[in-house]
Amino acid sequence: MKCNYSKPQSLFRWLLLFNAIWFAIPAFAAGESATVQEILDGNQLYIDGNQARLKQAAQAPQVISTGDSRGQLGFESGAVGRINRQSLLKLGSSCFLLNKGQILISGRQDGCTRSSRMSVRGTNYILQVDENGNADLAVLEGSVQVEATDSKTAPVTVQAGQRLRLSPSGLVLGCRRYFIGSHFSCNSII
Repeated sequence: MKCNYSKPQSLFRWLLLFNAIWFAIPAFAAGESATVQEILDGNQLYIDGNQARLKQAAQAPQVISTGDSRGQLGFESGAVGRINRQSLLKLGSSCFLLNKGQILISGRQDGCTRSSRMSVRGTNYILQVDENGNADLAVLEGSVQVEATDSKTAPVTVQAGQRLRLSPSGLVLGCRRYFIGSHFSCNSII
């Protein structure tokens, strides 16, 4: 039996078609459920205040929190989230709400803070919220559209290599490039 893989143009066309179809499909980014895939540095990962166990699923509106442990969550969208120590997030119908702490998201999973929504498509990003409600978004790959929940300001698109700082009310405090050589256009949004 002979396999015909000698036509790179056919493979290239197939990849173009696959990407066109993949990005035409609306992003499924609900945050309705998440499954605990890994617990690191102890056992201080909780669902609604009760100690979580591996493969345990949490459903909206349950709260996932950590003490001195970290964890990995698998969202129903197929995305994976690495939640850091001292973090608190609530699952919702359209996104997860990060109240404090830090989470690294890989995949199609929308995130929210008290004042903003991060809409994504196949993106890797880090979202961090401090005790005062200030948010910091760093986009590692792809882009994230940030929209204030009050809808009084225009959405901001943050590209790979950019970092956006938001006040608790959703006001853009700053945007800067953190990778050398990345495209940088944040000056127009401040």
